[in-house]
Amino acid sequence: MSIDTYELQCRKLLLDFYSAEINSHGRLIIGFAVLLLTLTQIRQNFLIHNHTLSSCQFFLIYSGIFAVAFALWYSLFRLIAYGTLANAVIETGWTVSEWAARMGQIPTSDFASKLPDSIKRKKQKIAYVLPIEYLISNGWKRIGICAVFAFLTKCFIYWIMH
Repeated sequence: MSIDTYELQCRKLLLDFYSAEINSHGRLIIGFAVLLLTLTQIRQNFLIHNHTLSSCQFFLIYSGIFAVAFALWYSLFRLIAYGTLANAVIETGWTVSEWAARMGQIPTSDFASKLPDSIKRKKQKIAYVLPIEYLISNGWKRIGICAVFAFLTKCFIYWIMH
């Protein structure tokens, strides 16, 4: 087997893996969106029928909305991360040995943020607001951003309902 054939097979395997992850997270996002709309509908039904919520019910519904919104944003960021990695596999000119060497030097979670300059220049920020490294990194940055977006989502839903 020639090096070119081996390299193509390796890229195909990586793209198959990233494709499966993208599909999986896409399905999760759809499920979380349906669940978020269901919780919003439950809250709306209380308002339509003039039922007041006890503090416990209020806490449970809005905690559920926060948790589902957090999971939705987290899955969305994972979708972006795997999409970025798939893009790197397609657009980079690295050989398989360069991929292996670079993957061994840095953690996989940080790999997409360490792409060649030609790819990194094109994808520097998402909507010119968030650096891509914040969405891809494992750890407190992504969890913090998810929590902030989930809180904003919960506040937005609360604002719409009242």
